[in-house]
Amino acid sequence: MRFYSKAQLDYIRTHVAGRSYAALARMFTRKFGVPRTADEMRRAAGRRGWNNGSDGRFKPGHKTHNKGKPRWWASSTEFAVGHTPKQHRPVGSVRVDVNGYTLIKIGEPRRWKMKHVLVWEKAHGPVPRGHIIIFGDKDKTNFDVNNLVCVSRREFAIMNQRGLVYSNAELTRTGKIIADIILKKGERAKNVSRRKVRK
Repeated sequence: MRFYSKAQLDYIRTHVAGRSYAALARMFTRKFGVPRTADEMRRAAGRRGWNNGSDGRFKPGHKTHNKGKPRWWASSTEFAVGHTPKQHRPVGSVRVDVNGYTLIKIGEPRRWKMKHVLVWEKAHGPVPRGHIIIFGDKDKTNFDVNNLVCVSRREFAIMNQRGLVYSNAELTRTGKIIADIILKKGERAKNVSRRKVRK
């Protein structure tokens, strides 16, 4: 935060009205020999409730700076009605993201969904709230529905912390059970401590 002397603040207060903050910054710099930007003037005035009276909108009758001047872009590069960008991909397209997950385009304009989630949902229905689908053997290209495991985010956090995600789907399912037991044990301990506090 910039420090302003009383004289500097008085100057800002008496000169802010009706001026752009850029103009005020130039005047302030000339007056005090201290460089200030338009943003710094805006903040200094705004914090103290001083306003230059501008709401930033064009007033009726305002003439734009480029009125009547030729456009700098070629009309041949403009998007026509129904134009399709070169990078557009149709619904059903497949891509792999930076984390190695395969995604499938399920809608326009840019609706993508992870393939393994779609495979799991086709077999079991929507993923429950607060849950995710993981690869039981850690292989992000193995979309066999038997390799996909639905875990809660809390279970998955514990599984990661305790190293309970394996390269074998059955072991990972066992890891999910262990994580669930750890969570229930923690909840039970909290309930016991709460009862003791109440007593």
